[in-house]
Amino acid sequence: MKTEINQREFLNLMVHVPGEKLNRVLKFLPKAKLPTVRKIAGENWYHILTFCKRVEVRELVPKLKKLGCEDIVEFPLAKLTP
Repeated sequence: MKTEINQREFLNLMVHVPGEKLNRVLKFLPKAKLPTVRKIAGENWYHILTFCKRVEVRELVPKLKKLGCEDIVEFPLAKLTP
């Protein structure tokens, strides 16, 4: 069983999603683990935090934009413990 994960292969991804697109975006995201989803106060928008492979981000971000997502932020993964 492989327990070591090279964190350089992954990025955190934070995105804001309109409420009416939430389910579609959740189905579209990589299935590494379920993302953290929080409703943005006073708005019909949601904040999603997840991680994915670096190589997936190049294709993922433009597709998220087409789905109506905003404020997309990529940042390095400091540590990933399976």
